Amino acid sequence: MDDLCPDDASVHQESLRLLAEAAEYLGRLPPNALTRDMKVKIEAHLTRPGALVHRNRLETVAKDQEWCARVAAGNAFTGFSRLTPIGLPVVQCLVIRGAVNLRSPVHDEAIKRGDLERADRFATEIGREVAGGLRIELREVHEVLDKGMLQSWPRAA
Repeated sequence: MDDLCPDDASVHQESLRLLAEAAEYLGRLPPNALTRDMKVKIEAHLTRPGALVHRNRLETVAKDQEWCARVAAGNAFTGFSRLTPIGLPVVQCLVIRGAVNLRSPVHDEAIKRGDLERADRFATEIGREVAGGLRIELREVHEVLDKGMLQSWPRAA
């Protein structure tokens, strides 16, 4: 499914939304065996376990495709505040079309390792840095060269 054309996932999602809207509409019509049966058939299709898994996967693919399209359209920049001795950015920044996204890979790594005390220390330190004014030099994101970095970001932007 990852090889869908850029618009396939969003088109499929729109079709599923349209089906759900049709079922809702049929439910508002005066009671009738034909409309009731069609509504039940559509709802059964939309709530099939396999269909739910497929729909969730399509949503993920659509978000990824939208994310990549934003980056490909330009106006995407990235940078970091400083690196730890092991090379992790303390604060990393991604700007896409005017939206600023910040995260802390070093904090995330401490959480993954289960070192909550260290994660809390990083969070406090990062908060102080931000409160004191944090400068991050940005560079333009390159879709191919920065692919790994982009894939590691939550698709919130």
